[in-house]
Amino acid sequence: MCKYKVESLSYDSSNTKAFLLLQAHFSRLPLPCADYYTDLKSVLDQSIRILQIISN
Repeated sequence: MCKYKVESLSYDSSNTKAFLLLQAHFSRLPLPCADYYTDLKSVLDQSIRILQIISN
């Protein structure tokens, strides 16, 4: 179970999916299927660039 909740109206948002995947990753929660691991890898790869932009 993720610590931070999201609004039910935002479940179809890609931002919400990325947020939930990051929560699962940091909490070391199991993902329900292999497709989510592929999505998580993509989110993690892109998060490095986002953090670099924020730090500048």
